[in-house]
Amino acid sequence: MSEIETSDLLGLSAPLTKLVETVAAGIGRLYEPTHIRRMAKAKAEEINLISEAIRQNPELPVRYEDGKLFLDGTDCTELARRAQERFLFQEFKKQNNLDHIVAEAAKTLDETPSVDARKVDDDWISHFFDAAAHVSNEEMQQLWGKLLAGEITTNGSFSIRTLDLLRSFSKNDAELFCKVAALFMHIDNDYFITDNISIYNKYGISYGNLLELSSLGMIQIHPFQCMESILEKNETATIQCHNDHLIIANTGDQKISIKLDCYFITKPAEELYTLLKIDTTQGYLKEIENEIKNNLNTRERQQVNIKFHQQA
Repeated sequence: MSEIETSDLLGLSAPLTKLVETVAAGIGRLYEPTHIRRMAKAKAEEINLISEAIRQNPELPVRYEDGKLFLDGTDCTELARRAQERFLFQEFKKQNNLDHIVAEAAKTLDETPSVDARKVDDDWISHFFDAAAHVSNEEMQQLWGKLLAGEITTNGSFSIRTLDLLRSFSKNDAELFCKVAALFMHIDNDYFITDNISIYNKYGISYGNLLELSSLGMIQIHPFQCMESILEKNETATIQCHNDHLIIANTGDQKISIKLDCYFITKPAEELYTLLKIDTTQGYLKEIENEIKNNLNTRERQQVNIKFHQQA
């Protein structure tokens, strides 16, 4: 689904119709690659006018490039030809990138029963298409396509800050993020990763890897961070890691404090995490269970009951 014409709107599902409308809002037209040719023609006319002006002043060693005049002795005709070719190449490349990203979004939305009826925010759309046009890597295009589909499904799922951070991601950055995200945990809306070096080292993750993600704005690495949950009598808390759960219950008469030293995950990282399909990391939550128990005093250990559960 690389091109969408006006007639294609008839019979489209609500998710795909909203995709068409969002794309049109982002690029100022219905989705048609022929727009590039109109832009190229206008740019060519501009270049020809500049070239003619240069020819009328042959004594000036000037050249025209990227919308500016420079002193140079380059042949004007050759310069105009190369400028036009470069512009066409760049615009076709951007369009090809958008084709693949929109196709990925359409594939995801084709399996989505319903979407948010509200229009996607104009500023968000502008940021998205400005950044997405420069994404050439196939795997990154898939990620951007899923992100577009997610925002169309539920407005506000992904912030502009998340778009800006993802824009700076390389393929290697994305692969590292996926690797570390396999160890993300959360209680309700609080996302975190253990700060225990010996634990995440077992899964091929170094402290340096976490520092890389911290520099990208994905993880908050500060000393003395702690996830804490106070459980009153008969209360429970659940730590979730993908499909695995640790269900922690207070079976005693006094409240207990469940603590785990950690690094917290930023909001953009939380949002991107929802796009990933990650296999459960075997044995990881058992390590976390032991960490939690080590932080309990003798009385609290007698009151706590921790069960492991794997959701199908």
